[in-house]
Amino acid sequence: MSKELSEMNDNKFFHGEKGDRLRIKFDNLQKFKNPYLLIRAAMRAEYPRVDNIIEKIEEISPSPRKLGKFLEKVAISMATVGSLAAALKAAGTVSKYSIHIKMLIKGKKGAEKEIGIVHPRERFSFNLIDISKYIGKTQQSLRLVLEWTQPHNLSFIGLANSNPKDINQLKIEKLKLSELRHSHNADVNKDTLKNGEIELIPGQFLSLEFPAEKAEIGVNQKISFILETKGYYTKI
Repeated sequence: MSKELSEMNDNKFFHGEKGDRLRIKFDNLQKFKNPYLLIRAAMRAEYPRVDNIIEKIEEISPSPRKLGKFLEKVAISMATVGSLAAALKAAGTVSKYSIHIKMLIKGKKGAEKEIGIVHPRERFSFNLIDISKYIGKTQQSLRLVLEWTQPHNLSFIGLANSNPKDINQLKIEKLKLSELRHSHNADVNKDTLKNGEIELIPGQFLSLEFPAEKAEIGVNQKISFILETKGYYTKI
């Protein structure tokens, strides 16, 4: 299993159930000046229908009209077969789907210290946790325990070295939202989001636009866009 989890392959993964514990050991810590724990996981709680929906969305035309019609059909279909409640229940408990990361404390038998919690998304994605403050200067190895709170998959775990100097070279520019459109409510716009919340029910979506001028960058430079959102699920 250690070999599978050290390779970047989402087709090979460890499927953990609630209450499962996975013990991990890393050696040769002296190679890492600022070690970060890198985890790739997915909240695949045995909902094969989700995969089918994702594949259909990826194939569909970017036309808002076509996408809206497809999402409406998905919502109606799920409600008809009685699976909508189950899907919403799953979505409403995203915060409970987590991997608790605990470090075994040397010299204290059975003692553990929680150093982080990872909340896997529906699809495989990376999570980065700074563990440098838990590593001693002369420490050679690290033992961790990963504890599952709900069923989901783990496809990769490893250590990455972070150089603080690289962070200082980053240029961060915040883009202000220029336009927001609701798929079913023409009265909703960017001011609505600024002054409160926007509710989306199954079958609805938001179209967002941001200003992005062409930038001149060097050979060793690149531009990345990061979308930050905040919200919550409501169970019915």
